[in-house]
Amino acid sequence: MKHLNKRLRTFLLIVLALAATFTAKGSLSPAPEVGGVTVKRVVDGDTLVLDDGQDTRVRLIGVDTPETVKPRGRVEPWGKEASDFSKKSLTGKAVFLEYDEEKEDHYGRTLAYVWTEDPRKSERPKEEILYNYQLVASGYARERAYEPNTKYQALLHEGEIVAMDHVRGIWAVEGKEGPAKGSKKSKIYHLPSDKSYNKVSPQNAIMFENAMAAERAGYRRTFSR
Repeated sequence: MKHLNKRLRTFLLIVLALAATFTAKGSLSPAPEVGGVTVKRVVDGDTLVLDDGQDTRVRLIGVDTPETVKPRGRVEPWGKEASDFSKKSLTGKAVFLEYDEEKEDHYGRTLAYVWTEDPRKSERPKEEILYNYQLVASGYARERAYEPNTKYQALLHEGEIVAMDHVRGIWAVEGKEGPAKGSKKSKIYHLPSDKSYNKVSPQNAIMFENAMAAERAGYRRTFSR
């Protein structure tokens, strides 16, 4: 009987320990935090400032718009158009923020999915009210995954395919530029106008007809141009 009670106590302790571990891990995964707040101004296509009394700067998760101001190198095509699109769409408007695994990046900017309607109440498809998706599907941004914040990455990738299929925005500007040269090791591709285009070793290189073909194959263009 004593052995049985000892075994039972041991079993219960193990169950409680596992439950505590599960609860602790679960608490590390953020539940969606969504609240309405007005956009004070737009910095560029994928960055905005909130009118919340603190001028919180928000960087949209999972997307990358062309640069409009670049300390080194050229301003990227379609950057101004992306910035103007966000200014027209968001300035002075109420938005709802949803966070992923990380709430801030190393620049101190808030990382968020930006909804133009409250996703908890809206009856519209998420593609119509998730602004991150709208940027990508309209051709104003590339879909870019930055671990561990990838909750809606599959949806954003679908948006990029839509933009490429319709040759919208940046894909109309550079989508058919090529041939694109990819690095098998880094999964980065270069266009003929990029500085590193001729630096990829022949053994490591893979060729694509154009930028869209490289993107569809899972390659991403270099940031150094």
